[in-house]
Amino acid sequence: MTSPRECASPVVYQLGPDNRILSVNPAWDAFALANQAPHLQADCVVGESLFSYFSGMETSHLYEVMIDRVRQNQHATVVSFRCDAPSMRRFMELKIAPLPGSVLEFSATTLRQESRQRVSVLDVQQPRSDEMLKMCAWCKRVDLSGDWVEIEQAIESMDLFHRAEQPRITHGICRPCVKIMEQPSLDSG
Repeated sequence: MTSPRECASPVVYQLGPDNRILSVNPAWDAFALANQAPHLQADCVVGESLFSYFSGMETSHLYEVMIDRVRQNQHATVVSFRCDAPSMRRFMELKIAPLPGSVLEFSATTLRQESRQRVSVLDVQQPRSDEMLKMCAWCKRVDLSGDWVEIEQAIESMDLFHRAEQPRITHGICRPCVKIMEQPSLDSG
């Protein structure tokens, strides 16, 4: 499971009125390096649009909705999400809070982690085929012909363990997560 130290430091970043990343905290860089993403360290992302890091229209749209809601209502919103690694499920919470000058502060806190058998399709170093696999950006379920299932079930159904190349992952939002994100009760203020 999770040690308290692993959940102690939230990953925090601030977004300017133009939706560009203004700053990130040291935990951001630590998280990027721990997840083989040195190209996402502070010196690479500060000044860039947050939306340049999303791979799906649905994810961009939901972030736009949440960002607009927080700026208009001037109340923080909190949503649960998953941020999985090849050998770990991470259950997290994202708080988006308004600051003066239309600046927003995003704080992502790991609530718990669960170890699991390595899932090669989530390994960024794994060779990729041209096939696409759609994954929910929030709950990490995978779309199998309209049914959203856990990654392990998708791997078994698609026989991914025996492939030399894994499909590319694209992100969307499953219908249950869309319904959750659209609830007005997300406002916590």
